[in-house]
Amino acid sequence: VRLVGSEMCIRDRVGVNTGASIEKGAAFEVRSTDKGILVPRIILTGSDDITTVTPAPTTGLFVYNTTKTGSGSTMVEPGFYYWDGSQWRRLFNEGYTLQYKQNAEVRAIKNPCNCFSYNYVDLPGLDSGVITVPFSGIYQIFVKGYMAAGENLLTNSDGAIQGSISLWMDTNNSGTFTNIKEQYITTSSKRIDGSNFNFLGQAATMVYNVQLDAGNTYTFKVRGREWYQGSSNNSNNRSWFGKDSSGYSGANGVNDAQYGSMTITLVVQN
Repeated sequence: VRLVGSEMCIRDRVGVNTGASIEKGAAFEVRSTDKGILVPRIILTGSDDITTVTPAPTTGLFVYNTTKTGSGSTMVEPGFYYWDGSQWRRLFNEGYTLQYKQNAEVRAIKNPCNCFSYNYVDLPGLDSGVITVPFSGIYQIFVKGYMAAGENLLTNSDGAIQGSISLWMDTNNSGTFTNIKEQYITTSSKRIDGSNFNFLGQAATMVYNVQLDAGNTYTFKVRGREWYQGSSNNSNNRSWFGKDSSGYSGANGVNDAQYGSMTITLVVQN
């Protein structure tokens, strides 16, 4: 046992302001009621920085980064980081999620020429509006949408539809949305034993990972498009996206069973 000022050393264990004892499981202990521990403050150039700490970072090394530097997936921001053996990882325990739910049905646009359609419709409620994310990092956007064929106009066969659900993005209020992912759907209204069974909805899901930076603004929206109908594009009435389900047999008043959803979640913080 060795006492030096307010420090205490016991067999390679060190205590500061601990009096005559150190917690048994601690190699190093500091006690204070009005002070904290100040770790080294450095400027990392990115999460792949292997030169700032000399001669080289050691696995488990702990620092406080003071500046936002780097870009994309190697960007670092002010905060605590540790070296995991191959990169700097930020200490992070604060999640961030935004959720959106479709709130009304909407019909597809069908070209009057009965040809292929390139017209998109916005799905009501699946528009994030302008958002500013609090942390830079990789965000995962999960989208689920439903498309249901319109009423079957044929008297001797099923009416089939091709279409899609798509995710669009605008950065910093540019006014220009970019289609960043689109998922194909096929749906039909069937004719069985002389009777039509309409609006047989099908679901499509999309998962998209994107780097978003704190301080920038973003807008995301989900859109649907009817591509083509069978029988010279005239087999059905216009399709539905998020068809009101209350009219389905057995729905028991449930009207939103085909409404889509969008979730934006931070999965990796820089």
